[in-house]
Amino acid sequence: MKILHIILSEGFAGSEKYTVDLINFQSEKYTCYLIKNKNNKSKDIYAKLTKNTKIFEINNFLKIFLINFIIHKIKPDIVHTHLGKSGQFILKRNF
Repeated sequence: MKILHIILSEGFAGSEKYTVDLINFQSEKYTCYLIKNKNNKSKDIYAKLTKNTKIFEINNFLKIFLINFIIHKIKPDIVHTHLGKSGQFILKRNF
């Protein structure tokens, strides 16, 4: 199963820690991906993720296009968005 997590925040706090913990737990059994904001300068998110998690960094320019392109490319079974901004950019469709 492929699980895609999307978090577009620009810092590292509670929601980001929860996302990292969840990805690390899920990656024991499943293939996990993360889309994160390129403007997030926090190195903590990289240091705490397992090595087998594929990370995509996107910038604010063409954000909707990039997110949906990545979704189309990897064809995840589950898309898990974190915080309000992330969920707004997902187009409703069948993956």
